[in-house]
Amino acid sequence: MRPDELKIIIASGEDSRTEFKSASFHNDSLAKEVAAFANMRGGRVLIGAEDDGSVSGVDQAARQIERVVSI
Repeated sequence: MRPDELKIIIASGEDSRTEFKSASFHNDSLAKEVAAFANMRGGRVLIGAEDDGSVSGVDQAARQIERVVSI
């Protein structure tokens, strides 16, 4: 995804197919979102984006990816 596309998605805010998660999310919270999206046949979770649409980013991206995969 290109940075300009990502900015548009974040500016549009959360909806039934888009969820923002802080980088300090709880594992159970992410698992519930992923399960809900799986039941709805898709969606996207943006980690490092806050509920207000601000971008907080993530530290240690590789570690966050491993965390998400393990959940």
